[in-house]
Amino acid sequence: MGFLSGGIGYVVPFLVVLTVLVFVHELGHYLVARWNKVRIETFSIGFGPELFGWTDRVGTRWKVSAIPLGGYVKMFGDADPASMAVPEEEIAQMTDAEKAVSFHHKRLMQRAAVVAAGPAANFVFTLVALRCSSPPSASRSRRRKSARFRPAALPTPAASRPATPLPASTDRRSIASRISSRRSGSTTASRSPSPSNATART
Repeated sequence: MGFLSGGIGYVVPFLVVLTVLVFVHELGHYLVARWNKVRIETFSIGFGPELFGWTDRVGTRWKVSAIPLGGYVKMFGDADPASMAVPEEEIAQMTDAEKAVSFHHKRLMQRAAVVAAGPAANFVFTLVALRCSSPPSASRSRRRKSARFRPAALPTPAASRPATPLPASTDRRSIASRISSRRSGSTTASRSPSPSNATART
């Protein structure tokens, strides 16, 4: 029982993811084919007998089949889900209106676009899923790491630093104090007797 429950736990998510990828892939074929005026007869998720489905207003049968291991889009002019062309006898019996909506009567570039639309849809879906599933904390941590490894700013040399101008009042005070100190020094020197004068007096 444990083995069965463990197997179901792996198989069910695998089938869900596969179904989503198949749907996106076939939807790419479907949209580009409709854009190029190709009639779509069947859009199937899975192979084998049909489980349930519905027919839309343009005549496309949307269905889910019994074997959920793939899917297909059957276009007008296809003999089978593998997009094999119908025999030449049936092609010769087609009317002009039927040839206008037949996949095999489209131009080469149109057919190439329809074929390439499936893988392109899967590629775009993968990018969107990865972008939406990445947590915002991861982007924040990347920003923090980049901020940590930023080079530190070098100190500015003293020679290149701009001189900070002193206020005008400070300059005036310092100049005045210097002048007064010089005057007081000269006055003291003139008043003190020289050694020669002192000797002569004695």
